[in-house]
Amino acid sequence: MKRLLSGLTLLCACTASAADRPNILYIALEDITPMMGCYGDTYAKTPNFDQLAAESVRYTHAYSVGPVCSVSRSSIVTGMYPTTIGTMHHRSGGVQAPEFLKFIPNLMGEAGYYTTNQKGDFNIVGMVYDKQGKKNWRNGKSWEIDASGAFHKGPAFSNYFEQRDRVAEREPDFARGFTEALIAYALGRPFAFTDEDLAKEILTVAKSKEHSVSEFVQALVLSEAFKWKKG
Repeated sequence: MKRLLSGLTLLCACTASAADRPNILYIALEDITPMMGCYGDTYAKTPNFDQLAAESVRYTHAYSVGPVCSVSRSSIVTGMYPTTIGTMHHRSGGVQAPEFLKFIPNLMGEAGYYTTNQKGDFNIVGMVYDKQGKKNWRNGKSWEIDASGAFHKGPAFSNYFEQRDRVAEREPDFARGFTEALIAYALGRPFAFTDEDLAKEILTVAKSKEHSVSEFVQALVLSEAFKWKKG
């Protein structure tokens, strides 16, 4: 569940001096697939990303050079195939970068940018940040994040901790909603009344294991509906 409620990390580069040089913010979201409103998902509510997509270029055909996170990140920050620079094995402890290689953050630093990074685990060693010697954003100004909101037809919350507590208070409702979303995602279609027995079966199994996320997934994968899903 922690992975469902978290996962937003960012790598940012802020301008050092030139007013006409754009700020660049790189946002990486892990393990969500295209479950955002701007990609047609009707369950996820992502108004900020939807607005960003409406004002930007939205890619509809994207391909990854690596099947797992750290491998693909090494390619993103180098612009090279993982097999070329030796980062094709997931979390291999950090591969030493070849001498000829220059990382995108390093190149930006040479171009006058002040670069900083929160995300680790790029599976490769050699990136350089904060070349101007300025404060890292962690040690400098912080920004307030508005984490307030409200559940659909449910209580409101003013921060993440209240949201977590409200979820805990409504565990059966959350488990039911998660089950319906999981079934719809796994079967590739909207949840229907014919899935009611499957939902009850999954919920019974998950409840017996204190609603562990892995139990939801395992119960679905072992179900007849999933086994006979048309590919």
